[in-house]
Amino acid sequence: MLPKTWTFLSACLLVLSWNGCQKSNYAEDHPAINTNDTCASQATYAGRIKKILDVNCAYSGCHDGTNQEPNLTQYAPASAAAVKIKQRACIEKNMPASAPLSDCDITRLRVWCETGTPQ
Repeated sequence: MLPKTWTFLSACLLVLSWNGCQKSNYAEDHPAINTNDTCASQATYAGRIKKILDVNCAYSGCHDGTNQEPNLTQYAPASAAAVKIKQRACIEKNMPASAPLSDCDITRLRVWCETGTPQ
């Protein structure tokens, strides 16, 4: 009985080690920023981000500073929420709740967040 147990355990370890060595899809899931991309250009708060947030997030009943946090009507609180913005709008894509952002707006937000939220 002991040899069958060892054979089974060895097979399990082999399968687990095989799966652990497969190539990661990190590059596909997190593409590098292409600064020549027109969507990536003007990824500053004043350039495009404020308009994206105002139209899609910072309106009455949502992130307008009176209801839902974070307040996305001003640079400082929006910049402080960059990690959450990137997670919810660019990765999970479950914000804004009304409709998904365009691919270009997602790229702009992602670039803005990943480059230090330039004003």
